[in-house]
Amino acid sequence: MFTELRLERRLELLDLEERRLLTRAALGAAAAVALAVAGVVGAASLGASGATALSQALTTAPLPLAALVGAWAYGQRRRAGELRERRAEARTALEAGPDGDLLDDLGPAGRVSPADLIALERLMRTFYESASGAPAEKRWGRFTALFAPGALVETGRGGPSDAGLPVDRYVALARLEGREVWLREVERTLHLLGEVAVALSAFEAHEPDAPAPTRGVNVLRLRKVRGAWEVEGVTSRPLERPVTLRRTLAPSSGPRPPPPRAA
Repeated sequence: MFTELRLERRLELLDLEERRLLTRAALGAAAAVALAVAGVVGAASLGASGATALSQALTTAPLPLAALVGAWAYGQRRRAGELRERRAEARTALEAGPDGDLLDDLGPAGRVSPADLIALERLMRTFYESASGAPAEKRWGRFTALFAPGALVETGRGGPSDAGLPVDRYVALARLEGREVWLREVERTLHLLGEVAVALSAFEAHEPDAPAPTRGVNVLRLRKVRGAWEVEGVTSRPLERPVTLRRTLAPSSGPRPPPPRAA
């Protein structure tokens, strides 16, 4: 049974926000120490020479500033601690059962590891970011590293019979084209079945000279191998008018099982 997921990036955003707060706290603490040292040195120099009231105030001004900056840094670290607790609660909720904000329509088998969610989120982000930018800015090495050996990229340019290109040939052609394009994922639906996944990813392609961004859909076939997720293949198409057909087959539409044997 497939589990349909819409990744909301909550866990990763909480992690990034926590790091940002810790960085602010560290910088604030360093600034407070520097101001305190400057204030102490200034106060000590006042005793050795006569000074006006204005110069005394200016010389000792770093001391109250150090207290203010230190209090601000403490607040940032405290907020980071609260955020860490929220992130731990989110991980626990994901491991214990479905969370409506992160997972849609989970069934009884819909237990997904938070580590898998984060790994797949990073894979998708790298997939688009590494192929975006000016030709000299694109990181094709990171793009290629996402794929399993023998993976194919199929864009439909070669017609219905085109099976796609190996990743290295696809990258070589992209280098020759030298397009400056910025890719942005706008929507994603992920189907997971154990260590196999299929991602339907809608994206926008922004080019400097284009009047409007073009839209498309990438279908990524993913597999978890030795604890790491890899891309086994990609099918890419322009987004025109997608149609979703959902049908639950009745028992009469397929071969009927034999009746149970009488005891």
